[in-house]
Amino acid sequence: MGDFPGSTGRTVQQSAPRIDNTAGKLTFGAVTFGDNPGPGGNGILASITFALQSLNIGKVSFAGVQIGDTANAFLTPDESIGSEVIPKYKIGDLNQDGHTNLADLLIALKVTAGMNETWASPDADTDGDKKLGIQEVIYILQVVSGIRD
Repeated sequence: MGDFPGSTGRTVQQSAPRIDNTAGKLTFGAVTFGDNPGPGGNGILASITFALQSLNIGKVSFAGVQIGDTANAFLTPDESIGSEVIPKYKIGDLNQDGHTNLADLLIALKVTAGMNETWASPDADTDGDKKLGIQEVIYILQVVSGIRD
């Protein structure tokens, strides 16, 4: 949860999240209680961290959003309900310096050649197999040469 729901000192109680990786669906919720007034204005209700499963283009959307006030009246979400997706690891950024470049290419080549590169991040894997190999070499070469963004 973000800091916003409890920003006025109300106690925040979260429900256990339900994750359906097959459908790509996350369901979660929270309530606040206490004598203090509920928060007003803008703030972060929740932050969600997830790992990319493929390079396919997708979108993050919200469905069935319910927001209630302290009088148990439901508010109507509008266009202000939004998302900002910030990948934890950039695909191809094997050394996690924020850029896919020649340094990452050297790491990929060393791993492919069987050299031990323990600091190479499998989270930056390019094809979703959680292994570093020739696919990563090709992907990084394409990025470095400008063929791929």
